[in-house]
Amino acid sequence: LARALSSVWEISECVEMCERALVIAPDNNAARRLQGYALVEAGRANDGIAAFTEVGEPNGGPNASLLFSTLYSDTMTAGEVADLHRTEGAKWPASGRLIESYGNVANPVRKLRIGYLSPDFKGNHPVAIFLKPLLRNHERKSFEIFAYSSPDYVDETTQEIAALADHWRDVTTWSNERLTAAIETDEIDILVDLAGLTAKTRVGALQAHPAPIQACYIGYPHSTGLPFIDYLICDETVVPSGSEHLLIEAPLRVDDCVFCFAPDDSDWPAIEPEIATARDHVVFGSCNHVPKLTETTVSLWARILGQVPNSRLRIKAAPFTDAAIRQRYRNLFAGHGIAPERIDIDGPSEFPDLMATYRHIDIGLDPVPYNGGTTTYQTLWMGVPVVTLAGENFCGRMSASILGNLGLDELIAESEEDYIRAAVRLAEDAPRRAELRIGLRETIRNARSCDPAAFTLNLETKFREIWRDWCARRNAA
Repeated sequence: LARALSSVWEISECVEMCERALVIAPDNNAARRLQGYALVEAGRANDGIAAFTEVGEPNGGPNASLLFSTLYSDTMTAGEVADLHRTEGAKWPASGRLIESYGNVANPVRKLRIGYLSPDFKGNHPVAIFLKPLLRNHERKSFEIFAYSSPDYVDETTQEIAALADHWRDVTTWSNERLTAAIETDEIDILVDLAGLTAKTRVGALQAHPAPIQACYIGYPHSTGLPFIDYLICDETVVPSGSEHLLIEAPLRVDDCVFCFAPDDSDWPAIEPEIATARDHVVFGSCNHVPKLTETTVSLWARILGQVPNSRLRIKAAPFTDAAIRQRYRNLFAGHGIAPERIDIDGPSEFPDLMATYRHIDIGLDPVPYNGGTTTYQTLWMGVPVVTLAGENFCGRMSASILGNLGLDELIAESEEDYIRAAVRLAEDAPRRAELRIGLRETIRNARSCDPAAFTLNLETKFREIWRDWCARRNAA
């Protein structure tokens, strides 16, 4: 019953049912794990972390649920999060495989076989959004593309990605051992895992290091802590020089932004320029997922609302289906002096209606410490500027990378006080907001970071560099 309640976003009842189950059977790890998940979804990441810490991981490997939850924590430092990833990741030690054991031909200029592994080739998942432009632009004379897919459902996006790959493998029902063997049989040169430590990940199949080079990208915006992942694909903003101590992988930095956003215009509502001047008050907003809306985030947003008279805040996410979660957030804001009637809270909707929400928002506010990524791009594409506070690690610097590469440095803050000032300044500048409402979509279209062909060429160049390095080490062995 608790699992069913969770699936329809009745999160509070799910937590209550888990608590009842644990009273009856305190050692019910399944109930404890589900309780942890529900607490995180309710915006109570630190309580979820406590639950996941108590239950551990059934297979004796790294506690993936715990690690992913720490990305939302506003009480752990970036160093503490990284250290925990490293400690947990060590539970899956590298195989120690010798470089000379690979049959891959160590020719630095030959055609390469690239494998992409993910359970998320579906719907509007960020992995699908950012991978499709890459797959459409891979240069097939030099790169042969394999996709290993394990989705919990198949839709048009799945079919589209399957068509974009040269070879499609549905590995949903495969064991890790079979998947490991298939990667080696396919003679993959560079295997890119797109899930990291998220739900339904198959990264465990990489423990035996079936590909000479293994990297992580898109789906997990942090070091995995896994010793068998060689590279984390990133950029200079999300992993600045000097922050490498937060990674176990080597950083593979692309030029510009690590996320290339190239949407199909036909899927999106049109921009309505008159919206920016039609209201007599400013509406701040966020469509980020509830776990990102930490108490630190609420405190910052309340301070902004307090400095902009008559302003309102609109927040929208699936867990807000739950009345108790909506009330909790109203209470949190009230604790900072913001009246409940100034907060509009909406549950989920289908994609076109979700994007239409932005006609009711003037300024997007980015959460901390886990920023928006896909959500930031979507907000900007709908003509709404986003103000961000740059954090200390990858997941806390995604919006800074996006905005910086669009030339919007005015929206990037380096301190809480600067964050508040940037939001208030923009609230007081209606002409600038109107200019952004009209021009942001074109800014994205013209940005080098959002040029799929240029981005793909750059990533392919990076792939070729690490392959050349591997060949030199292989030939010297």
